[in-house]
Amino acid sequence: MGFDRGCVLLYGGIYAFVGLMPTVLTQFKGIDAATAGFVVAVECIVALLFEFIGGIVSDKVGLRKPFLIGLIAASIVVCLVATRLLVGITSAWVIMAVAGIGFGFPLPLIFAMPLEMEGIGVGRAATAEGTLICASMIGGGVAMGIGGVILDTGALAGYFVFLAAMFAVATILATRLKETGWRVKTKE
Repeated sequence: MGFDRGCVLLYGGIYAFVGLMPTVLTQFKGIDAATAGFVVAVECIVALLFEFIGGIVSDKVGLRKPFLIGLIAASIVVCLVATRLLVGITSAWVIMAVAGIGFGFPLPLIFAMPLEMEGIGVGRAATAEGTLICASMIGGGVAMGIGGVILDTGALAGYFVFLAAMFAVATILATRLKETGWRVKTKE
């Protein structure tokens, strides 16, 4: 199915993007550590808001997959834009806010979908969610390690392209998922 592999790539990319951004801002853009910390906090605050909004919108519309695919794909754009437009503090604030939308919105959907999948449901929810969390953590650790090695070579654009590639493969895997929202279930 690829759901767990998609989570490895999606959250691996997110953890590497957010986790290494202070390094990018301080070492590559000359921004002081305190400011870099506040800039990265913007992503977390925006993501928190859009995690809430993502669940509400998806539940109202009754679909999961379009939002999941669209917002993972948007993460690719954020990374590619960052290769060219991350030039200073103002662009960093904007990029991190937009990243918060793309990273936050799909999170509740990823945790809702296994509960709605055939063969998992409520009876295996804890196992499914635990597997997704483990997959996410593995992806985060590996991606941050690889991202750190890329940054050590001085290849800032290469780092963002690496993350965009992770999001691209996660998007492809997401397109292979079956829709699980209530709208599809009422048609059956």
